[in-house]
Amino acid sequence: MTDDVLTLEGLRRRRPEILRVARKRRAHRIAVFGSVAMGEARPDSDLDLL
Repeated sequence: MTDDVLTLEGLRRRRPEILRVARKRRAHRIAVFGSVAMGEARPDSDLDLL
């Protein structure tokens, strides 16, 4: 486990990887919500995608 906190900037850097997984799962639109989207993520936060 890591103490790194995922930020929107970190999410942007991982965009190609996220889009690759989304295409594989046939997702057409992705939205981020929750603590990461609000800029309130903590080390124990997860990434909420819709």
